[in-house]
Amino acid sequence: MAVKICSKCGESNRENATVCVVCSNTLSPKDMQGTLDSEKEYSGVLLNVVKDKSQRTTCAHCKEQIEYGSTKCKYCGKPVTKSPAHKVIYTSDEYLPDRSSVNLMLFISTFFIPFVGIIVGGILAYAEDKDKQSVGRNLLLFGFILLMIGVFISLIMIISHI
Repeated sequence: MAVKICSKCGESNRENATVCVVCSNTLSPKDMQGTLDSEKEYSGVLLNVVKDKSQRTTCAHCKEQIEYGSTKCKYCGKPVTKSPAHKVIYTSDEYLPDRSSVNLMLFISTFFIPFVGIIVGGILAYAEDKDKQSVGRNLLLFGFILLMIGVFISLIMIISHI
């Protein structure tokens, strides 16, 4: 990026500035340092721009031919960009957290408060991860069994007092 250096205070100013932003000194073209933006090659933000007349490409959205020098499709108006061929996802077992302690805490809290297992189990039963689905189903089952045992014990106690 080209800048104009003020001869009075030494401040860097934009290349199209006519006065210094700090001291308001008049800047001349001889104060320019660096490469002008107009002399630079395109930076490549639009990755699939057709730069060579012999090179042709098609629009990713409407599949029409893109003309030389185009930065957007004249048919659909979408910018000419290059999308990745495929998404790469790296996974490794060494980075997966150990869920056994969390699962143990969930089952312990379900033992004391069965609704915890029913609610959390219901959420985990619909997770995408098969392990979470399994834990969720087991929590649901454990929570319902403990709830039924609690209801059964309560009924026995009520009947015995009558």
